[in-house]
Amino acid sequence: SFALTSAIDDLLAKVQATNGTYTEAATSFMSPPDPARLDALRNRGAKLLIYHGTADPIFSSDESVSRYEAIRAARGGDASDFARLFLIPGMNHCSGGPATDQFDIIQPLVDWVERGMAPASITAQA
Repeated sequence: SFALTSAIDDLLAKVQATNGTYTEAATSFMSPPDPARLDALRNRGAKLLIYHGTADPIFSSDESVSRYEAIRAARGGDASDFARLFLIPGMNHCSGGPATDQFDIIQPLVDWVERGMAPASITAQA
């Protein structure tokens, strides 16, 4: 509805706002200066699981896809040794929506880090 869209637009404007006191937008703290360059993270054996709901009304899942593609490009086209992206159809911002938004993202990450079992998929339910 119009009221919801307006409220979301107002919220996003506030998160991206700057002024004389707050010269950097809150969104700038959500990612490193060059998010495609994660060599230090990868070199220490870390793993990165990214998930994003395709119905997120605040941040487009296209942004996560673009970021993941930049990570892949920085690694010669393949970052699957340390990074994976999972899009959740219909899920809103972190949960909710007409989606299968009930899933465990932590255990697959633990299995990948501790057992070398990289997740090919994440099982979810409504």
